[in-house]
Amino acid sequence: MRFGVTIVEPDGTLVVDEHVYLDAVAHIYSKRKYRKIIDDSIDIESMSIREGFERLLILLEREPKVQRLLGLNNRKFDKVEIAMLEDAFIRVVLKTEFDAVRFSEESLKEDDDEISRIRKGSKVLNYNKRGLRLRIYRTNPLTAEGLRLTQDVIKISHLLNRIGLKKAINGVEVYFVHQAVLGEIEEGEVKGVSIMGRYYRSQDTIALAKDIGDCALYAFLHEIGHRIDFKFTKQLMGVFREGACDLFSASPTEYGKCNGVELWAESFATYIANRGCLDPRLVHAVEEQLKHDGFELKKS
Repeated sequence: MRFGVTIVEPDGTLVVDEHVYLDAVAHIYSKRKYRKIIDDSIDIESMSIREGFERLLILLEREPKVQRLLGLNNRKFDKVEIAMLEDAFIRVVLKTEFDAVRFSEESLKEDDDEISRIRKGSKVLNYNKRGLRLRIYRTNPLTAEGLRLTQDVIKISHLLNRIGLKKAINGVEVYFVHQAVLGEIEEGEVKGVSIMGRYYRSQDTIALAKDIGDCALYAFLHEIGHRIDFKFTKQLMGVFREGACDLFSASPTEYGKCNGVELWAESFATYIANRGCLDPRLVHAVEEQLKHDGFELKKS
């Protein structure tokens, strides 16, 4: 693996390749020996990972085996490169720690089994209009509540489409389930709060509690936020990264204060549902994140 930092465009301009930093950090962090050195510095519950990054930087610049592994050749990093490495490190470490439980092979199999059970007792609607594709599984027989929720999900999906977020919603599968199926949050300050929706990454599906009224629509937007993160985001930026804890207090909900990933999902949902209720700094951060992820927002 060679650690390059720039790509030369045909017109001669140099473009920083962010994937290189992400791949390099992920590569070294996957090595058990080096990961232990880094993790010994990290208190993941408080997400104090600055010292862990400093350990990584020492490894990158001073450890001969790591130098050879990445083809660094005794290279020293400048301030811009260090900032990009830190962004990549934050992304890799947080994703690794938070996903380790939720997305282990055993966990993914449980998700697949749960989706299979839901699918068996559902009635499917294949929706394909105006370039928007959705697959919605409703309880069978279809109730008035299920019909209303179906119409609302379609309406919100078209709104997302109109404002430039088509790829965030297109092709998703949505399931309506009883809230009891989703359970409760099991840890943190919001422990015991009912889960209103869930994004299953393994099958790119969203399950919504059908018996919680209009809250299901907010939950739908929250889970779309997670879908954007997992499918399109290279790295969470700005206030959604470690080091921006001063803005956690500006979260539109208590749940958003858990970590940067949930702050993003809650901020995205509020941005779409009621932008006026979102802290202006988070409004700007959501727009910058979407722009960074390749979305071109339009006025609705």
